[in-house]
Amino acid sequence: MEINYKCPVCSNNVVIKLSDVSKTIRCPKCNLKINVKKDAEFDKNIKHIKNKR
Repeated sequence: MEINYKCPVCSNNVVIKLSDVSKTIRCPKCNLKINVKKDAEFDKNIKHIKNKR
């Protein structure tokens, strides 16, 4: 399953896999290292995906 995660610097939507949570990924636009944390925005995206099923 994949979700959108917003880069905190360039605001680019980065598509991440659920397996990437708690890992560090790079934004494809600005190349920033992003520590993907589970936060309120993440929880909102997960609920949205589950409701689509």
